[in-house]
Amino acid sequence: MKILKAVIIICFIGISFSCLRKEKSVVTEINPEIFEHQNIYVSSIGTSIQYIRLNSEYIFQSIISFDSSDSLFFICVRPEGQLLVYNKDGEYKKMIGTNGRGPGEYRYAMNFCLDRKNKRVFILTQQKIILYSFNGEFIKEFTISKYNTRFDAIQYLNNHIYLFENIKMGYSIYNWLVLDTTGNQISCNLNNIPKFNSRQIPLNDITFKHGNLLFYWNQFNDTIYQIMNKNHSAAFLFSKGNVRITSANRDNDYIYYNECFRPSKIIKTNNFFIIKYA
Repeated sequence: MKILKAVIIICFIGISFSCLRKEKSVVTEINPEIFEHQNIYVSSIGTSIQYIRLNSEYIFQSIISFDSSDSLFFICVRPEGQLLVYNKDGEYKKMIGTNGRGPGEYRYAMNFCLDRKNKRVFILTQQKIILYSFNGEFIKEFTISKYNTRFDAIQYLNNHIYLFENIKMGYSIYNWLVLDTTGNQISCNLNNIPKFNSRQIPLNDITFKHGNLLFYWNQFNDTIYQIMNKNHSAAFLFSKGNVRITSANRDNDYIYYNECFRPSKIIKTNNFFIIKYA
């Protein structure tokens, strides 16, 4: 099965690419059918590049996800699903928590977020959220089983925890849920797409962060939402077209894997929108 993988960088400054079209509203429309290939200098994205080699004290297979503070890298790794900490020189420092089912333990660390101000780590598991210090000390945990779903991503912003859910097998309860740091619900945004029959279990990152704003998108929705505390609004829009996933092609493997536009990761900088897609 032929799959084309690519990364497109969309510029927001100067003369916009033709794949972006500003309507009368503030919502920017992204049309994946007319992406233009242009050379972008790395200096346009960042002021410097640094290559950091992680030492081999702890051997792992691959990296699932990572984040960083001013002085530390936090990396979830396969195959054990453990959360490791390295310094900015690539030296292994410690493991956060341990694998297990008891208090302060997790079966698999894949989704986590950082509270950089208070130097805390939140690990999302299927049934609970576990809180550790940057030094690896267990602080507390609280259950999220009462929400009767499995959340796929977690973010921390302004003393609130944001849990995000993807549409799996044609169904989800929430788009996102907002909690305080003790687990009490602050607000939520329910998924309004009716349940449909599907075999698809999306593997895309459904949330990303830029400054004091969070963004949410799932592959069955045309809108990327911008979230700020209890408020949200449409920030970007994927155009309708032949490459969009629809009810007619979502379970046609040939069309889905060969003709559909399937973003797996979205990153926003001050001047660019970076999309990794197949």
